[in-house]
Amino acid sequence: MRRRDFITLLGGAATALVPLLLAAKTSCSAANGSPARIGWLKIQGRGDAPSQLQAFRGGMHALGLVEGRDYVLEERYADGDEARLPSLATELLGTGVSVIVATSVGA
Repeated sequence: MRRRDFITLLGGAATALVPLLLAAKTSCSAANGSPARIGWLKIQGRGDAPSQLQAFRGGMHALGLVEGRDYVLEERYADGDEARLPSLATELLGTGVSVIVATSVGA
C-alpha cells in the first residue's frame, strides 16, 4: 500500500468516527463540559510510523474538530509486545475514552 493511500484510508477512518465523537462530545459536554476522549492504541512504539497519528489529527482537523477543545487523545503504545495490548486497552477504558482507535503497521 502506498503512503498516500494509507493516509487517505486513515483520514477516512477519522471521518467514520465523527458520529461517535459528536455523540460523545454532546453527552460529555452536557454532563460536564469536557471534550470527547479518544484512545489511540498501537502495537508498535511511539516513534514507529508517526505519520499515522499525524494523518489522524489532520483528518480530525479537516472535519473541524480541534484537539483539546473537541477531543482529547489518550495514547498508549505496546512497544512491539502484543501481550501488553489487553492491559493497555483496559487502561484506556479506565481513562473514560469513548472509542479506541487501534493501529498497526504492516510488516
